[in-house]
Amino acid sequence: MLGPQVVRRAAVALAGRTVVVLAAVVALVALCSASAGCTAVLGIDDVALQSSGPAPDGGGNPGCKIASHFAQVTASPATSMVSHADDGGATLFIDLNDDAKPDSLFLELRDGGGGHGVLNGNGTYSLIAGDTALGTCGICVIVSADYDSMTQSTAQTYVPRAMGDLQINTASATQLVGAMHGLVLRHVNLDTNSGTTTDVNDGCTVQIDEVDFNMTYGSTVRRAAPGTLGAQRAAAASRLVRP
Repeated sequence: MLGPQVVRRAAVALAGRTVVVLAAVVALVALCSASAGCTAVLGIDDVALQSSGPAPDGGGNPGCKIASHFAQVTASPATSMVSHADDGGATLFIDLNDDAKPDSLFLELRDGGGGHGVLNGNGTYSLIAGDTALGTCGICVIVSADYDSMTQSTAQTYVPRAMGDLQINTASATQLVGAMHGLVLRHVNLDTNSGTTTDVNDGCTVQIDEVDFNMTYGSTVRRAAPGTLGAQRAAAASRLVRP
């Protein structure tokens, strides 16, 4: 049996260790608060939760009205429509979401535009400087944010940088099949009267990794709300500067 003196010494030693441990915990909490994260302090890599859907609107910038990143966009008859422009070139409209004020992507191919040759035919075509302004584009891409069905207008417009490519597998009188890859679009103001595209330079951009389409002309389904696809497509197409 331990004597009283031994028990007292053990208690003092235990109390001292408890104080040291508590002090270490307090220091660790303070360090976590002042640093990038407790996981980094503990030697564990921070883990960001991933979503299969688009990023929140603006990617943290409240001035941006659309998600900053779409991993994959796939056209379907329920959300998309294809048609021919007045010059016979292909156009593709895709509704990007089911928001009360939805976002959309519009593509029009203009043979001879933007420094390209024939675009309405099989091949792979890089987006180049001529495609970055809607007055000169051949591969004309518009991403519209927050379409208002009451006013038939959008809150923001995005057009591409000279990045990414368009792949056309089928461009016939009945079908448009292909994909786009590596698109990066920036927020702009458009003047359809003067034909100018002016960068807003507010840091709002949209990255779209892939757009897939396999559409038959005339195989579209129009939705009653928040506005028909045809109305949204017309609003997007009206922003293009006609040569």
